[in-house]
Amino acid sequence: MRNISMSGLYFLSEAAPVLKLNDIADFSFKFLMPHWNPLIPKGIRAKGRVTRLEPPTAESPQFGVAIEFLSGPEFIYTD
Repeated sequence: MRNISMSGLYFLSEAAPVLKLNDIADFSFKFLMPHWNPLIPKGIRAKGRVTRLEPPTAESPQFGVAIEFLSGPEFIYTD
């Protein structure tokens, strides 16, 4: 995940996304944390709409996906 706010997020993907512009889907992201801290969420869930898709470039070999939250985000603190 590259950027997150209360209105949406932007993430990078090694594989080509199966999503298209304006697709609506349920998203779930798990954070990789070196140490567990009960005050920091382990992940987030949200329903969102794809607002931008970026192909890989020489500078960034991954796909970029921007999502606008339609509901949520819900922060997850347990497994």
